[in-house]
Amino acid sequence: MSTKRTVAVLPAFRVIRLPGDRVLMQERFMSGMKPYQDNWDGDVIAIIEPAPLQDLDSNVDRILAGQDREVAIKDLGFELHIVDYFDPRMRKLLEDVDLILSSVSYRQNHLARIANDVGTALIYNSEYTLKTRFQIARSEEPDFSSFVRRSAWEMNNERAVRAGIRICQGLQANGLPTYHAYKDLAPSSMYYFDGRMTQDMLIPEDKRALRVQTMLQGGPLRLTWSGRMMKFKGADHLVEVAHHLRNLGVDFTMDLFGGGVLAEPMQARIDKLQLNDKVKLRGYVAFEKLTDENQNHFDVWVCPHPQGDPSSAYLETLGNGMPMLGYANEALTGVLSKVNAGRTAPIGDAAGLAKLIARYDRDRQQLARWSKVGLDFARHHTFDLTFRRRAEHFAEVLALRDASIG
Repeated sequence: MSTKRTVAVLPAFRVIRLPGDRVLMQERFMSGMKPYQDNWDGDVIAIIEPAPLQDLDSNVDRILAGQDREVAIKDLGFELHIVDYFDPRMRKLLEDVDLILSSVSYRQNHLARIANDVGTALIYNSEYTLKTRFQIARSEEPDFSSFVRRSAWEMNNERAVRAGIRICQGLQANGLPTYHAYKDLAPSSMYYFDGRMTQDMLIPEDKRALRVQTMLQGGPLRLTWSGRMMKFKGADHLVEVAHHLRNLGVDFTMDLFGGGVLAEPMQARIDKLQLNDKVKLRGYVAFEKLTDENQNHFDVWVCPHPQGDPSSAYLETLGNGMPMLGYANEALTGVLSKVNAGRTAPIGDAAGLAKLIARYDRDRQQLARWSKVGLDFARHHTFDLTFRRRAEHFAEVLALRDASIG
């Protein structure tokens, strides 16, 4: 039986190596490695594929959204290996660890076979169903023929994804849709809801009650959204929702946080529709500042995501005591199937979403009830508790692996 207690985390994104032994890396991944370390009795390392320096140009959207950061490798706080996942050196790296947390990605479908060969346990971490990947393709491809080609590629990749999951030792699914899609393929499966809210960051009940009381007293309904301003997130739909809300006579404000390639076109559309008194682009703010803004100043989070990306914003919104009104993508409907804290309109129907908001502007008591129910749910799915459960699942999978070879 192996005595190694090292977990290797393999994300789907790539890292850009910069001069001076520095890297450009996702901010969330860097901060997300610490809870793995805090909850696991052993070492936690990262193995990430390299991206060419010229990818800085295509990475501008993530930089504008405040989601990528330059850092010295020595300051990361964890051991980092930058290796192509198809490089022969991967076999030795995987052999030297106890457990691999691998992403469901076309670049990692083959890793389950290598892990089995070297006797290392592997858990696949899934986020997107095939349906969601189709929706993402539709939002990103410029014409129908490109969409058809990409969809055919996605279908072929799905077969490889399922083949990999069938021979791995475990599955951790981010959200219910991908859990239901793959849970029966792996010997040990669990789902979780992604989010960054720790127990101490949840909105205090007295603050939530005061904010709700302010909402119930009347005045504009204070709407908000945060994220990357790109078609993938449906950010441009928000301006159209605001346009319909004004035409419906709803008294509201809408504050939008984040950055990205759609920020300038959205501002131009706001100017054209003369919505500057209603809609404000607030730019990127750090997560702690965003949490403070949400807990003190807003009533409802509006979600125009046209696809089922299991956004961390869902649980974070509930942790801020805000209900969610948005498009009926499979990730949001999955969350709302577990907690009665919002409602949905058909995907892409900005007018329908505006009507939904208008309906609950007239029923603010319901918004108040959803606020409390959502916060109660978030207390059971904090960042702390989620990583503890995931680490416990690591141990269960290792125990199953050890039993099978013992």
